[in-house]
Amino acid sequence: MDAVVTCNRSAVDHSGGAEHMEHDLIELARICIQHAKAAKAPKVAAALLRLAKDYQRRVARLRGEKGRRRSARRHHGRSALDPQLA
Repeated sequence: MDAVVTCNRSAVDHSGGAEHMEHDLIELARICIQHAKAAKAPKVAAALLRLAKDYQRRVARLRGEKGRRRSARRHHGRSALDPQLA
């Protein structure tokens, strides 16, 4: 067994929502990359790199959703307040 990954938080706090999830996914991707570099077995390294890529895709998806929500809110709020756009 190469290494054991531990979480540096004593309790999980879900109050951060998407930002918290994004941070956790980024941290998981970094951990996978570090362990992939240290892995002696090529199959283990490849599996860890696939996991890291999956975490990166999930972060990109979260950021895309967050951007769409902000854009929709901005456009909706502006048209509701600006009589020329209503």
